[in-house]
Amino acid sequence: GDTCYTFGDRGWSKKRSYAGYAQLTYDITPKLTISYGGRYIYEKALQAQSENGFDNPSLEPVVVDVAGWRTTGKKYISNASIRYAINPTSNVYFSFSQGFKSGLEQAPPNIFVASPPPVKPESLNAYEIGYKGRVAPGVSLEVSAFHYDWKNIQVFAYIPPSGEFQNAAKARINGGEIDLNWRVTPDFTATGGFTYLDGKYVSFKKAGVYLTDPEGFGNDFDEVDANGGFSREGIAA
Repeated sequence: GDTCYTFGDRGWSKKRSYAGYAQLTYDITPKLTISYGGRYIYEKALQAQSENGFDNPSLEPVVVDVAGWRTTGKKYISNASIRYAINPTSNVYFSFSQGFKSGLEQAPPNIFVASPPPVKPESLNAYEIGYKGRVAPGVSLEVSAFHYDWKNIQVFAYIPPSGEFQNAAKARINGGEIDLNWRVTPDFTATGGFTYLDGKYVSFKKAGVYLTDPEGFGNDFDEVDANGGFSREGIAA
């Protein structure tokens, strides 16, 4: 009979991470509180591998193992907030926080091709304003609006016959959330919520997407300018 082989492809990496964190909270007045926190992150890539091959026992998978890189991620990130207590059970607040994901080196999919380019660290600035409190006996409400500025987003793209990570330059996300908690009786509580999100790439000129083959044979990989027109998953907005 006919023989059918499948092609497998996988990759992984190892990192060592260290971090230190401190936070300070100060009551300006009995109702007004500010806080500030900072974290210093240090990361080093230790190892990366990629492995691919056919599931035929007579064909050994190709394994590429590159260790000893000096690539590191060093970043100081912070968060700050201000909160005003309207009453003992309700408050309004504004917060700013940062996020960080270190870059990485990529092992080549096999020994016959060069390594993909390194991936830059990913960073995020997040702003949020909101209200939290009890609006009636047994009824709690949380309302918030937020804005995220995202830089160097790490996106995985499958580029046949293998895949690699790449950086989308910038993106932004606007949104809001409402959460309601109602304690109807001591034994019964009802909850509900609503979230709205609007996310766009601000800059991503070479986004990897898959388009229907004009001849009808599956999908073709292509690169498009996704500025403002594609979601992170590459689906037209």
